[in-house]
Amino acid sequence: MVKSSRSLRHYLMAGLCGSALLMGACSGGDKTPAEEITVDAASLELSQADATALSRYFQVAPRSGDEATTLQRLDSLELSASEDMSAGRVIDGSTVSFTDWRTTSEDGTYTADSVTLIGLHEEDGQTTFDKMIVNNFAALTYEGEGDARTQTANVNVEELTVVSPTPDLALALARMIRGADGADVLDGDAANELSDTASFKALHLKAMTLDAAEGGDIAKARVGQIVVGNDADAEEADLIVESIDFDFRSDDDAADVFALKMDGMTALGLDTSTTQSAMQGTPLAGGLFENLLSPSGKLPYRQIDLGTVDFRSAMFDLVMDGFEADSDVDGVVTTLRSVLSPMTVTIKDAANTPVAPYMEVLRNNGLDVITLKGSQTMTMNSRTDRMAVSDARIEIDEGLRTRCDYTLDGINAAAAAMKATGLTPPELFITTEGDTTQEEREAQVADYIAAMEAYNAAQAEANSKIRIVGLNCDVQDVPGNSLVERGYAVASEITGSPVAVLKGSAKTAIALGSMMAPSEFERDLMDTVGSGLIDFIDTPGQTMRITMAPENPVPITSLTGQAGEEPTIKPLGLSVEVK
Repeated sequence: MVKSSRSLRHYLMAGLCGSALLMGACSGGDKTPAEEITVDAASLELSQADATALSRYFQVAPRSGDEATTLQRLDSLELSASEDMSAGRVIDGSTVSFTDWRTTSEDGTYTADSVTLIGLHEEDGQTTFDKMIVNNFAALTYEGEGDARTQTANVNVEELTVVSPTPDLALALARMIRGADGADVLDGDAANELSDTASFKALHLKAMTLDAAEGGDIAKARVGQIVVGNDADAEEADLIVESIDFDFRSDDDAADVFALKMDGMTALGLDTSTTQSAMQGTPLAGGLFENLLSPSGKLPYRQIDLGTVDFRSAMFDLVMDGFEADSDVDGVVTTLRSVLSPMTVTIKDAANTPVAPYMEVLRNNGLDVITLKGSQTMTMNSRTDRMAVSDARIEIDEGLRTRCDYTLDGINAAAAAMKATGLTPPELFITTEGDTTQEEREAQVADYIAAMEAYNAAQAEANSKIRIVGLNCDVQDVPGNSLVERGYAVASEITGSPVAVLKGSAKTAIALGSMMAPSEFERDLMDTVGSGLIDFIDTPGQTMRITMAPENPVPITSLTGQAGEEPTIKPLGLSVEVK
């Protein structure tokens, strides 16, 4: 007796269904309506902090000094008395106080009621200070000469305090208040170069206004208050922002226009070690999970409370009602909660962009304005090395909603295993032809390929420790406002093909995907998911539920083939249902 091939049966069914789908057949029949997914989440009731909450960052210990040494250090900061500078000056040990500060140059005038440098000293042979306090600073800068002279910037700051800057930042601040070369407020290149090395313990900027114009660039800024505290020992940072209003436009480029308004932000206990590791090549997610699941259970943040944000540009506008996130550690369990209030993105008629030809089509189908909101709760258990995400909800333009719960094991073990290898993603660096021979350049490429292969092998080995415990995910196409239907309508207007034909083509492609799948894994996946997906995209307003219910946790490498075996979905207990 000849044994019937399971794959052949699926091929035949897929082929028959694919042909029928062009006619709208293979319907799932009558179904029980799915419950409506609600996305609205209660506020976390967080409160924004004020500047006093970060006062500890601004305390500095007394530092001894003598007048002669302090004068030498002032000179190294280019703040010694000169013809273009006038101010009352008092030196007390390592502290210098200036009153009625005024400096002038060909480019402008810089004034302040007072400038105080506390704790002048050297670090690695370069001068810096423990604290700078500038009160009522004003800068007026110009370009051109005679009748052609025009104002380029008018800056006013009620108070600026900087604590423990690195020497390069200390020199940049000194040049700023004096108006020396390199202090141009619109010099983005200089600012970017400085940001690579500069750091500080604390910063307080209060009541700043900026009106600047240079060439075709015009910038206006109003800042209520910015307070930053950086605890290098604890590798944590705190940030408070009270109102920002910024506007920039360029007469040379109509698309180079944007405006930002933000009514406030509080971010407390930010884990700077994870972000710094990410900047050095360590995957951000890996560092985050490793910290969360380690015995110390270090939090990525204690609290984030972002108020309303209004961003306008030539290409798009973005308006967000707010974002909240908090965290808590209870024994070995860390809980992270987040709520994204409605965020609206409005696509504009942007000339000379890929979007421009289709703007009318998007408007006709309500897709020129997209809203997004959601919430999520994540728990991490450092003893069991288990991460669980519950009630992860997202709504897109009131037309598509998702609700997911899933659990993974072994993320910390994987992150720790990868860290133990000491490997990071290699950077591809090839010198120019004038510096090396062809053989040397080929050797550099070979070294990069070998390093990348070693990194990928180590990552695959680490990933073998991550296991899927379970998943339930509902995807709901909202009745009466179907995002799927609107997407088809846009595609129909752009391509000129009827919606029915586009649906038939999509469904046939899914069905044929099962027939043409090169492996049993892909055939099983398409057979399980494809039939539900065909039904979901055929009829608007349905809900598709994807479930993974394995009897035992399944290593993710069994799905990727990284385990060295043929991947399979069989242990997952995967099922798809459409209602």
